[in-house]
Amino acid sequence: MKALIFIVIGLLVAGCGQSKKTRFIDEIIAGGLSERDAILQADSSFSDYKVYRDGNNDGVCYEYIFKVNLPEDESNRFPSSIRGELINVLKSDGTTKNVMGKGIYFRFIYKNPDGRVIADQKISSLDF
Repeated sequence: MKALIFIVIGLLVAGCGQSKKTRFIDEIIAGGLSERDAILQADSSFSDYKVYRDGNNDGVCYEYIFKVNLPEDESNRFPSSIRGELINVLKSDGTTKNVMGKGIYFRFIYKNPDGRVIADQKISSLDF
């Protein structure tokens, strides 16, 4: 019985549940995945869309795969043009700003159908 008490106390001290950041990240991922059907509708530019945690880091990845390869000149301009748009969208959402203030970042990855990365943009509270 004493051993059980020490195990329970040890778990409470060490923390056996998810951290707040992990819960926020899980909620963000669930929200992003709930939008999948809307993003992949018939007239969409994308053939696939994924949302997942950025490894063991405190970030959420949104991965978009285009239906067709972008022309070379458009592929070259895309990273710089999309970054400003992403920052503006994230700035306008109060919930997102709050989450980013807790140290969670967002990463947006855009790929051609052949798997080539066109843009990989990491946006954090430092970008505001």
